[in-house]
Amino acid sequence: MKALLVQSMERAKSSMSPSLSPMTKQQSFEEARMEARKVSELKQLALKEVESTPPLMYLSDAEVKSLVEECEVVPLEKDTELTSMNNPLDTWDAYFIVRGEAYVFKERKFLEVISKGTLFGVDGYLFHKRFYNISSGEECTVMIIPPDILKKYLKKDSRLTLNLARNMVLKQNILESLNKFKEYIKQMRSGISYSKRELVRYYKAIDSTLHPLCNSTDIDTDSWLYANRRLPQNITSTLAFFITNKCPEMLAHPDIVTSVNTISRPRQIFQTMPGKNVVILRDLETDLYDFIANLCIHMVESEKVMKKLRSPILFRDLVMHCEDQSKVLSILENTELTKEEIQGLHRIWPNNLGEHLANTLTQHGDYEIVISDPASHLKLDATENWVRKLWFATRELLQLKSGYTCQSIPNEDMTIDILQGSRRAFTNLLSPYCYLHREEIMAWANDKKPKLITKNFNCEEDVLNAYAYYYFMDSEDVIKERQRLESESGILRFDKSGGTGVSITLVDCSKIKPGQCDPRILPKPVSKYHIIINIGYTFGVQSSDIIRSMMNMFGKKIRSINIIGKAGGLVGNKGDILLASRIHSDDSFEVVNNNLGSLNLKTLQEAVKRPLYVGPMLTVAGTIIQNSLLLNFYKKLCHCVGLEMEGLHFAKEIKKYKEIGIVREDVISRFAYYISDLPLDPNSNLSKEEGEISFEEGVPSLNGLYRVFVQTLFE
Repeated sequence: MKALLVQSMERAKSSMSPSLSPMTKQQSFEEARMEARKVSELKQLALKEVESTPPLMYLSDAEVKSLVEECEVVPLEKDTELTSMNNPLDTWDAYFIVRGEAYVFKERKFLEVISKGTLFGVDGYLFHKRFYNISSGEECTVMIIPPDILKKYLKKDSRLTLNLARNMVLKQNILESLNKFKEYIKQMRSGISYSKRELVRYYKAIDSTLHPLCNSTDIDTDSWLYANRRLPQNITSTLAFFITNKCPEMLAHPDIVTSVNTISRPRQIFQTMPGKNVVILRDLETDLYDFIANLCIHMVESEKVMKKLRSPILFRDLVMHCEDQSKVLSILENTELTKEEIQGLHRIWPNNLGEHLANTLTQHGDYEIVISDPASHLKLDATENWVRKLWFATRELLQLKSGYTCQSIPNEDMTIDILQGSRRAFTNLLSPYCYLHREEIMAWANDKKPKLITKNFNCEEDVLNAYAYYYFMDSEDVIKERQRLESESGILRFDKSGGTGVSITLVDCSKIKPGQCDPRILPKPVSKYHIIINIGYTFGVQSSDIIRSMMNMFGKKIRSINIIGKAGGLVGNKGDILLASRIHSDDSFEVVNNNLGSLNLKTLQEAVKRPLYVGPMLTVAGTIIQNSLLLNFYKKLCHCVGLEMEGLHFAKEIKKYKEIGIVREDVISRFAYYISDLPLDPNSNLSKEEGEISFEEGVPSLNGLYRVFVQTLFE
C-alpha cells in the first residue's frame, strides 16, 4: 500500500534526471506536477472528510489541518489488506477512509461494509492487537495514521479521546469478556443452576493479566499460589461451598463448627461437616467476584495437574507416602511435571504436598456452589455493629459520659481526620515506645541480629521500626508496656471489627507529645477535640458502606478523608508512589474528582525518595478480573497511572454526601498508593509478589508517604 506512493515518488525523481533531453525533462516535470496536484487534491479531500465526521471532527481546526498534513493519503487497489488479525509484521497504523469503502471480516466471516468518514485500526495502537481483517473495496482511498502521530492527538480529557473510548466500549465491546464473567456470577447469585464448565469458560475468556498461563498446558504455579493464599486452606478436600454475607444462626456457636483459615484474605469460613464450607463474605459483589475468580484459578490449574498425574500407580504412591515430603518430591521427578512446576507446587504446599495432590486427583476440582442472598432482616448488620463500636471507642478516648452523642459536640469543637491504611505504618509514627526505648531496641537488634528482608531504608526511624517489629514478638511484657504508653499518649487500638475485618485506631491529637513520636511529625491539635481515625483496609464495595456510616456519624466534623493503599502501576516501577487526581470506574464512564487540599507535592516527593506520579486511577472489580485490553484502554485513552479496588467506592460516597450537605463542601479527599506490581508485565504482576518486600518491617517509600500525610493532619 505505502509502496504505491513510493513508486510514484521514484518516478517523479527519475523524471528530473539531467541526462534526459529537454523535451523529456519537460514531460517529466509535467508528470511531477500532476503527481503533486493529485497529492494536494487527496489532502483536500481528506481535510473535508476529517473536519466533518466524528470522531476526528472533535479536534481543533489547527489540529485537523496538522493531522492531515502529517499523514499520507493513498489510493488503493481493490482487496488491499489494511488490517489483519494474524500479521506478525503489523506496524499498528490506524486508517481513515477518505473515499470509497472497505470490507470487514472476523476470521473468514463477513461482518459489514464501512465507507468514507470511518476511522478504524485504533485497536492496533491501543492494544497491539487487531480485532478484524479489513480490506479495501473499489476506488478506496485512505489516510494512514501511524501510531506515533495518533498518540500526539489522544490528549487527556480531549473530546477525541472520550469519543474513541465510547466507541471502543459500545461498538467494539472490548470489555465484553469481563462483563460476561461478572454477569454469570450475578446469575449464580440469583439462583441459576451453576455449571463448572460454563464458569471456567467465561473465566478463561478474560485472559487475566494475573493468570498469564491460564490458557496454556503449563502449570501456572505463581498464579495458583496467589489464589491458594486467598482460598480456604482445606480447598482440596472441600466439595461444596455455601456462600453468604450474613452469618447463619447455627454458626453463632463456634464450638459446633471448625473455623478454616485463609492466609491473605480476612474471611470468615467454617467447616460445618467434612467436605462442606460456609463462606461469609463482606459483600456479595466485589468479595464474591474475588472468591469465585480465585476458585477459578484453582480449578483451571487443578485440571492441568490431573492431566499430568493421571497414572493410578502414581496416585497409589502419593497416598502411601503423602506424609514423607522428600519421598513425594522424588516421586514427582518421574512424572510429566517439569522441575519448575514441582518447585512451584512445593511452594504452594510446603508441608503436605502429597496429601493435597492426592486430594486434587480425587476431588477433580469439582465444587457445588450455593450463593445465598439473605432474606430481609432487622438485626444490626456487620457495618452497624462496627460503627457502634467506633462511637463507643471515641467516647472512651475522650472520656465522655454515656449520655453524649456525636451530635452533642458542636462542629467547631471537633475535628475528625480519617486515614485508611496500615495500622502499623500509622502507629509507628505516633506510638511513643520506640522513640523512648530507641537504644534498648537497637542494642537488642545488635545482639539478636534478626535478618531484615528490606535492604534499603530512607532514615534511621525506618530501621528502628523494622527491628521493633521483631523486638515486640520477643516479649509480651514489652507489648503491655507499649499499650500503657500509647494509652497515656491518647492512642486507642480497637480490634473487634464486628465481622467487617476492618480494625480501628483512634488518636487524641492533644496528647501526642513532641520527642515521643517520629521527629518529622510536629503534633499540634487544630480544635478542642481533634481525632485521627485510622481504619484498616476495606475491600471493594464494602468501602462504600464503611465510609457512608462514618460520614453519617461525624458529618461536618470530618475535615479530611485520606486513603493510602497499594495498587498496580500502569506507569513507573514497583515501590513508586501514585497520587490520584480522579478515579474512573472499570465498567462505566463514571469518574469522580478528588480534592488534594494543600498537599505539597515537592515535600511528598522528597519524603518518598521515589518517583511520584499524579494522575487518574482506575477502580477494578477485582485483582484477577482485568486484562491487557482493559488496562491499555484506561492507560492510553484515560491516561490512568494505576489501578486498585476501593477508590471509586469511597469517592462516590464522598461526592454524594457533599452534594446533599452532610459533610463539608471543602472536605479533603486524598488517595495515594504504593506500586506493588505492574500488571501489564507478566514478570512483575501480583502473582510474583512473594518474598520481595516486607510490609511488617515497613516499605521505605510508603513510610515516607505516611509521614507527609500524617503531618498534614496537624496543620
